[in-house]
Amino acid sequence: NLKQQVHSLQQQLFSTVEKVNAISDEQLTNAFRLLGASIKSLSRTINFPNRINVLDIEAIGGSVLVAPVNKELWLARGRKKSLIEAFIWSVLLQHVFCNPFAVLGPDCVQLALWWSSLFGNEGGVAANPLAERWRYTTLEQMMRVKDTITQGVVIGSEDPAQLSIMKARQAVHNSIYHSLFQISPASDFGMIDAIIDKAFALALDMAIQRCRVQTFRGQIGEVYNQYVSLHLKSSLENEDLPEGCVAFVIKPGLEKWGDGQGKHLDQKLVLVPSEVFI
Repeated sequence: NLKQQVHSLQQQLFSTVEKVNAISDEQLTNAFRLLGASIKSLSRTINFPNRINVLDIEAIGGSVLVAPVNKELWLARGRKKSLIEAFIWSVLLQHVFCNPFAVLGPDCVQLALWWSSLFGNEGGVAANPLAERWRYTTLEQMMRVKDTITQGVVIGSEDPAQLSIMKARQAVHNSIYHSLFQISPASDFGMIDAIIDKAFALALDMAIQRCRVQTFRGQIGEVYNQYVSLHLKSSLENEDLPEGCVAFVIKPGLEKWGDGQGKHLDQKLVLVPSEVFI
Protein backbone atom coordinates (compact mmCIF):
# COMPACT_ATOMS: atom_id res chain seq x y z
CA ASN A 1 0.00 0.00 0.00
CA LEU A 2 0.96 3.68 -0.05
CA LYS A 3 2.47 3.70 3.44
CA GLN A 4 4.69 0.74 2.61
CA GLN A 5 5.84 2.41 -0.61
CA VAL A 6 6.70 5.60 1.24
CA HIS A 7 8.59 3.67 3.93
CA SER A 8 10.55 1.84 1.22
CA LEU A 9 11.43 5.12 -0.48
CA GLN A 10 12.56 6.63 2.79
CA GLN A 11 14.81 3.67 3.60
CA GLN A 12 16.57 4.21 0.28
CA LEU A 13 17.05 7.86 1.10
CA PHE A 14 18.32 7.11 4.61
CA SER A 15 21.26 5.20 3.15
CA THR A 16 22.43 8.15 1.05
CA VAL A 17 21.71 11.12 3.30
CA GLU A 18 24.58 13.48 4.03
CA LYS A 19 25.36 14.62 7.51
CA VAL A 20 24.18 18.13 8.32
CA ASN A 21 25.76 19.94 11.24
CA ALA A 22 23.36 20.82 14.03
CA ILE A 23 22.59 24.52 14.31
CA SER A 24 23.15 25.85 17.81
CA ASP A 25 20.35 27.08 20.03
CA GLU A 26 21.96 30.52 19.95
CA GLN A 27 21.89 30.65 16.15
CA LEU A 28 18.25 29.60 16.00
CA THR A 29 17.33 32.08 18.71
CA ASN A 30 19.16 34.93 16.98
CA ALA A 31 17.55 34.11 13.63
CA PHE A 32 14.10 34.09 15.20
CA ARG A 33 14.72 37.38 17.01
CA LEU A 34 16.06 39.02 13.84
CA LEU A 35 12.94 37.92 11.98
CA GLY A 36 10.82 39.40 14.76
CA ALA A 37 12.78 42.65 14.64
CA SER A 38 12.19 42.95 10.88
CA ILE A 39 8.47 42.36 11.35
CA LYS A 40 8.33 44.98 14.10
CA SER A 41 10.21 47.46 11.89
CA LEU A 42 7.73 47.03 9.05
CA SER A 43 4.77 47.40 11.41
CA ARG A 44 6.19 50.72 12.65
CA THR A 45 6.20 52.18 9.12
CA ILE A 46 2.43 51.75 8.72
CA ASN A 47 0.30 54.89 9.02
CA PHE A 48 -3.31 54.44 10.07
CA PRO A 49 -5.84 56.82 8.46
CA ASN A 50 -8.96 57.41 10.55
CA ARG A 51 -11.24 56.43 7.68
CA ILE A 52 -10.03 52.81 7.69
CA ASN A 53 -10.98 50.18 10.24
CA VAL A 54 -8.03 47.82 9.97
CA LEU A 55 -10.04 44.85 11.19
CA ASP A 56 -12.47 45.27 8.28
CA ILE A 57 -9.70 44.12 5.94
CA GLU A 58 -10.62 40.44 5.79
CA ALA A 59 -7.09 39.04 5.63
CA ILE A 60 -6.12 40.98 8.76
CA GLY A 61 -9.30 40.64 10.80
CA GLY A 62 -9.56 36.94 9.99
CA SER A 63 -5.91 36.02 10.58
CA VAL A 64 -5.04 33.32 13.09
CA LEU A 65 -3.63 35.55 15.86
CA VAL A 66 -6.12 38.39 15.33
CA ALA A 67 -9.51 36.75 14.77
CA PRO A 68 -10.03 35.16 18.23
CA VAL A 69 -9.52 38.49 20.05
CA ASN A 70 -12.15 41.03 21.11
CA LYS A 71 -11.93 43.82 18.52
CA GLU A 72 -11.94 46.57 21.15
CA LEU A 73 -8.68 45.21 22.55
CA TRP A 74 -6.93 45.56 19.19
CA LEU A 75 -8.31 49.02 18.40
CA ALA A 76 -7.37 50.61 21.71
CA ARG A 77 -4.95 53.50 21.42
CA GLY A 78 -1.37 52.48 20.67
CA ARG A 79 -2.13 48.86 19.83
CA LYS A 80 -2.52 49.00 16.06
CA LYS A 81 1.21 48.49 15.54
CA SER A 82 0.99 45.30 17.59
CA LEU A 83 -2.04 44.31 15.51
CA ILE A 84 0.04 44.58 12.32
CA GLU A 85 2.82 42.54 13.94
CA ALA A 86 0.32 39.84 14.86
CA PHE A 87 -1.08 39.86 11.32
CA ILE A 88 2.34 39.43 9.67
CA TRP A 89 3.21 36.63 12.08
CA SER A 90 -0.15 35.04 11.28
CA VAL A 91 0.74 34.94 7.58
CA LEU A 92 4.05 33.26 8.38
CA LEU A 93 2.41 30.76 10.71
CA GLN A 94 -0.09 29.84 8.01
CA HIS A 95 2.29 29.70 5.03
CA VAL A 96 5.82 29.05 6.35
CA PHE A 97 5.85 27.55 9.84
CA CYS A 98 2.69 25.42 9.59
CA ASN A 99 4.69 22.25 8.91
CA PRO A 100 8.34 21.39 8.09
CA PHE A 101 7.62 20.97 4.37
CA ALA A 102 5.79 24.26 3.79
CA VAL A 103 8.94 25.96 2.43
CA LEU A 104 8.78 23.60 -0.57
CA GLY A 105 5.53 25.17 -1.74
CA PRO A 106 2.08 23.95 -2.75
CA ASP A 107 3.30 21.31 -5.20
CA CYS A 108 4.91 19.41 -2.31
CA VAL A 109 1.94 19.50 0.06
CA GLN A 110 1.69 15.70 -0.21
CA LEU A 111 4.87 15.37 1.86
CA ALA A 112 3.18 17.01 4.83
CA LEU A 113 0.13 14.79 4.37
CA TRP A 114 2.29 11.66 4.29
CA TRP A 115 4.22 12.76 7.38
CA SER A 116 1.00 13.40 9.27
CA SER A 117 -0.58 10.17 8.05
CA LEU A 118 2.41 8.01 8.92
CA PHE A 119 3.34 9.48 12.29
CA GLY A 120 0.55 11.76 13.49
CA ASN A 121 -2.82 11.69 15.18
CA GLU A 122 -5.59 14.22 15.80
CA GLY A 123 -3.20 16.27 17.92
CA GLY A 124 -0.55 16.50 15.20
CA VAL A 125 2.82 14.78 14.91
CA ALA A 126 4.51 14.42 18.29
CA ALA A 127 8.31 14.40 18.35
CA ASN A 128 9.58 10.83 18.00
CA PRO A 129 12.66 9.25 16.36
CA LEU A 130 10.91 7.83 13.28
CA ALA A 131 8.99 11.02 12.50
CA GLU A 132 12.06 13.22 12.91
CA ARG A 133 14.24 10.97 10.74
CA TRP A 134 11.58 10.92 8.01
CA ARG A 135 11.34 14.71 8.20
CA TYR A 136 14.99 15.71 8.09
CA THR A 137 15.97 13.01 5.61
CA THR A 138 13.29 14.15 3.20
CA LEU A 139 14.22 17.84 3.55
CA GLU A 140 17.93 17.14 3.11
CA GLN A 141 17.20 15.81 -0.37
CA MET A 142 15.99 19.32 -1.26
CA MET A 143 19.15 21.20 -0.25
CA ARG A 144 19.99 21.54 -3.95
CA VAL A 145 17.30 24.27 -4.06
CA LYS A 146 18.39 25.91 -0.81
CA ASP A 147 19.11 29.25 -2.53
CA THR A 148 15.61 29.27 -4.00
CA ILE A 149 14.11 28.67 -0.57
CA THR A 150 16.21 31.19 1.33
CA GLN A 151 16.80 33.91 -1.28
CA GLY A 152 14.33 33.36 -4.10
CA VAL A 153 17.14 32.57 -6.55
CA VAL A 154 15.93 30.57 -9.56
CA ILE A 155 18.35 28.79 -11.91
CA GLY A 156 16.69 27.89 -15.19
CA SER A 157 12.94 27.86 -15.65
CA GLU A 158 11.80 24.25 -15.83
CA ASP A 159 12.59 22.89 -12.35
CA PRO A 160 9.23 22.06 -10.70
CA ALA A 161 10.74 22.25 -7.21
CA GLN A 162 12.00 25.79 -7.72
CA LEU A 163 8.70 26.89 -9.25
CA SER A 164 6.76 25.46 -6.31
CA ILE A 165 9.01 27.25 -3.81
CA MET A 166 8.58 30.54 -5.66
CA LYS A 167 4.80 30.08 -5.51
CA ALA A 168 5.05 29.79 -1.73
CA ARG A 169 7.26 32.87 -1.42
CA GLN A 170 4.94 34.87 -3.68
CA ALA A 171 1.89 33.81 -1.69
CA VAL A 172 3.45 35.19 1.49
CA HIS A 173 4.42 38.43 -0.25
CA ASN A 174 0.94 38.91 -1.69
CA SER A 175 -0.81 38.19 1.61
CA ILE A 176 1.22 40.81 3.46
CA TYR A 177 1.51 43.43 0.71
CA HIS A 178 -2.10 43.53 -0.49
CA SER A 179 -3.42 43.97 3.05
CA LEU A 180 -0.94 46.60 4.24
CA PHE A 181 -1.15 48.57 0.99
CA GLN A 182 -4.84 49.19 1.68
CA ILE A 183 -3.89 50.88 4.95
CA SER A 184 -0.66 52.71 4.16
CA PRO A 185 0.21 52.77 0.43
CA ALA A 186 3.21 55.07 0.98
CA SER A 187 5.05 52.66 3.29
CA ASP A 188 8.31 50.96 2.27
CA PHE A 189 7.15 47.49 1.29
CA GLY A 190 10.61 46.49 0.14
CA MET A 191 11.03 45.25 3.71
CA ILE A 192 8.65 42.38 2.95
CA ASP A 193 11.26 40.62 0.81
CA ALA A 194 13.77 40.67 3.68
CA ILE A 195 11.14 39.20 6.01
CA ILE A 196 10.41 36.42 3.53
CA ASP A 197 14.11 35.58 3.13
CA LYS A 198 14.59 35.40 6.90
CA ALA A 199 11.43 33.39 7.50
CA PHE A 200 12.13 30.80 4.79
CA ALA A 201 15.80 30.46 5.78
CA LEU A 202 14.87 29.93 9.42
CA ALA A 203 12.11 27.46 8.55
CA LEU A 204 14.53 25.42 6.43
CA ASP A 205 17.13 25.38 9.21
CA MET A 206 14.44 24.23 11.64
CA ALA A 207 13.27 21.52 9.25
CA ILE A 208 16.66 19.82 8.80
CA GLN A 209 17.55 19.57 12.49
CA ARG A 210 17.73 16.14 14.12
CA CYS A 211 15.67 17.45 17.00
CA ARG A 212 12.22 19.02 16.59
CA VAL A 213 12.29 22.82 16.43
CA GLN A 214 8.91 24.48 16.01
CA THR A 215 6.89 27.58 16.76
CA PHE A 216 4.29 27.73 19.50
CA ARG A 217 2.07 30.46 20.87
CA GLY A 218 0.40 31.45 24.09
CA GLN A 219 -3.27 30.63 24.46
CA ILE A 220 -5.95 33.27 24.98
CA GLY A 221 -7.19 33.03 28.56
CA GLU A 222 -4.06 31.22 29.72
CA VAL A 223 -3.01 32.14 33.25
CA TYR A 224 0.24 34.13 33.35
CA ASN A 225 2.72 34.51 36.19
CA GLN A 226 6.00 36.25 35.46
CA TYR A 227 7.93 33.86 37.70
CA VAL A 228 6.34 30.65 36.42
CA SER A 229 5.24 31.27 32.82
CA LEU A 230 8.72 31.30 31.31
CA HIS A 231 7.31 30.35 27.90
CA LEU A 232 5.48 33.70 27.79
CA LYS A 233 6.78 37.25 27.58
CA SER A 234 4.53 40.13 28.58
CA SER A 235 4.41 42.96 26.03
CA LEU A 236 6.09 46.25 26.86
CA GLU A 237 2.70 47.89 27.40
CA ASN A 238 2.06 45.85 30.53
CA GLU A 239 5.38 44.19 31.35
CA ASP A 240 5.19 45.27 34.99
CA LEU A 241 2.12 43.13 35.69
CA PRO A 242 3.27 40.15 37.78
CA GLU A 243 0.27 38.00 36.85
CA GLY A 244 -2.95 37.91 34.87
CA CYS A 245 -4.45 36.18 31.84
CA VAL A 246 -3.43 36.26 28.18
CA ALA A 247 -5.70 38.67 26.28
CA PHE A 248 -4.01 38.34 22.89
CA VAL A 249 -0.85 37.02 21.27
CA ILE A 250 1.47 39.40 19.40
CA LYS A 251 3.99 36.87 18.20
CA PRO A 252 4.76 33.17 18.60
CA GLY A 253 7.71 31.68 20.41
CA LEU A 254 10.24 29.03 19.44
CA GLU A 255 10.69 25.68 21.17
CA LYS A 256 12.99 22.69 20.78
CA TRP A 257 12.31 19.04 21.58
CA GLY A 258 15.41 16.89 22.04
CA ASP A 259 19.11 17.56 21.50
CA GLY A 260 21.28 18.14 18.46
CA GLN A 261 21.63 14.39 17.87
CA GLY A 262 17.87 13.81 17.83
CA LYS A 263 17.86 12.14 21.24
CA HIS A 264 15.79 12.92 24.36
CA LEU A 265 12.85 13.97 22.18
CA ASP A 266 10.55 14.04 25.21
CA GLN A 267 12.47 16.98 26.70
CA LYS A 268 11.38 20.50 25.73
CA LEU A 269 13.38 23.72 25.83
CA VAL A 270 11.83 27.12 25.15
CA LEU A 271 14.30 29.07 23.02
CA VAL A 272 12.19 32.22 22.61
CA PRO A 273 9.02 32.95 24.62
CA SER A 274 5.77 33.92 22.94
CA GLU A 275 4.98 37.63 23.33
CA VAL A 276 1.51 38.23 24.75
CA PHE A 277 -0.65 41.02 26.15
CA ILE A 278 -1.78 40.35 29.73
